[in-house]
Amino acid sequence: MAYMILEGSARPDSRTGLVARHLAGSLEEVAGQAVQRLQPGAHLPALMDGAVAGGPVEGFQPVVEQVDAARGVILVTPEYHGSYSGVIKLVLDNLGYPSVLRGKPVGIVALGAARFAGTRAADALLSVLAHIRARPFGRYLFLPAIQEQLSESGALENPELRAEVADYLAEFHQYADCTLEAEGRLSP
Repeated sequence: MAYMILEGSARPDSRTGLVARHLAGSLEEVAGQAVQRLQPGAHLPALMDGAVAGGPVEGFQPVVEQVDAARGVILVTPEYHGSYSGVIKLVLDNLGYPSVLRGKPVGIVALGAARFAGTRAADALLSVLAHIRARPFGRYLFLPAIQEQLSESGALENPELRAEVADYLAEFHQYADCTLEAEGRLSP
């Protein structure tokens, strides 16, 4: 079982995507296995069709199956207008009902341009995760003033922030293992 990182931006060169790429590489090191990333821009027509249809359409079904098979999921969202992104909402709405995130360990990484960005987006997502009965990780990762944290190549420049990211991912990996083991979906 691989992990899945769901990006909350459909823009091809977004800061959200750069952060998701960094998280995927770091989580691969922690978990010792490949990490899949969902870049929603490639799926926008299917996501929109699913929103109209009231659930996932055939074109998005392979993604639903990948998320369902994932060991755990990390949602990476920018904070837009005091909440999470509409793209994350489209993805969550297209993961079926009941959601394939039900019972699955889910982490939240929130970023934004403001000094205290991310808190409202993370809180709003936590409410949604509780409603769909996911198993939210009890720690958020906030990346405020993200434009100051990334180099031109998209690398996190601040060594303290890189250490915090590594610590978050190690704890999330441990949380996912414990959650899956307690539910009998992972051998001790």
